[in-house]
Amino acid sequence: MKTENIQLPKQMDYNDGESVFKLPSGMTKKRKGQSEEEYLVQKDLFWNSGPVVQNHTFITDYVEKVSQKIKNDTTYSISEVPKIERENALHGLERLYFERKYDRCLEKATLMKQNIFSQNPDLDLKAKKNKNLNRIVNELDSISNTCLKKIQSQNESNVSNL
Repeated sequence: MKTENIQLPKQMDYNDGESVFKLPSGMTKKRKGQSEEEYLVQKDLFWNSGPVVQNHTFITDYVEKVSQKIKNDTTYSISEVPKIERENALHGLERLYFERKYDRCLEKATLMKQNIFSQNPDLDLKAKKNKNLNRIVNELDSISNTCLKKIQSQNESNVSNL
């Protein structure tokens, strides 16, 4: 078996980080590097926010922080925060679901979905530029629907036990 995806050095400026590599299909692909300015911005973001201390409740605590920001700040938009923060919020909702806190999970998912549409009233989810937002809205819908089903089944079992 022959692998040809070894990176080939490119004769360019050292700091632009651009590289060319060969795909197994034989085609070459160019990876765009990160400029010094982009690196410094990313580094400043990290040092301003600091590393995330991960204990067993940090992800659900993060969902609480996001929902408080949504409630307290009318200009806060979950669609404009960095991707890692949006993903952490979604993972936190999933964690609430698996901890069987369906009411809280449903409440937070609904709040996040309302925030997306209230901050972007004429949002077209079918547009290519909104592909990631469409995925987030679909995931929020999925989480909401599964929480609703679980809440309904719990209510039905409570009624049948009476």
